[in-house]
Amino acid sequence: MVGGCLLLLSGPSALAQSTTTTVADGDFTNGATWDNGVPSDTVGTDNAIIDNALFLSSGGSTFRALTIGNSAAGTLTVNGGALITDTSGSNTPDVFGFNGNTGTLIINSGGNAILGGNITAVGTGNGSTGIITVEDGTLQINAPRLGLSTGNGIMNVTNSAANVTITNALHVG
Repeated sequence: MVGGCLLLLSGPSALAQSTTTTVADGDFTNGATWDNGVPSDTVGTDNAIIDNALFLSSGGSTFRALTIGNSAAGTLTVNGGALITDTSGSNTPDVFGFNGNTGTLIINSGGNAILGGNITAVGTGNGSTGIITVEDGTLQINAPRLGLSTGNGIMNVTNSAANVTITNALHVG
């Protein structure tokens, strides 16, 4: 018997999702920034898609999946706030840099992020670049894959005030 494994990543699922449509004031928690309101995990089905620059500076946000840089370059800066994606073990990846775009997550000023999708794809697909930078804060990341399918994946930990925990294995290439 011959077995194999094929990992397929596609864009965000067709479940409830909110995409950044305008920078508004740049605040992640401002409903005017999103086409379907601020993503939430009240039913465990919201996806957040960020294709411009946003920040989360206080409070927290929990939702099913996070995609940064899907149809345009995107950046999310977590400055002291808290960001949590699905920690239920569902089959939902978090994706940074997809479809030839750049997706950047920056954690600083004591910010916290838990990326709990089944994998975290950092730089997926030809011409895509995914960047995660932890300057001063905490990152817990599940099964990070850096540079999938000829993409570029970068993870920076830039000072001693940064704390990074990787669950499952880190994969490069």
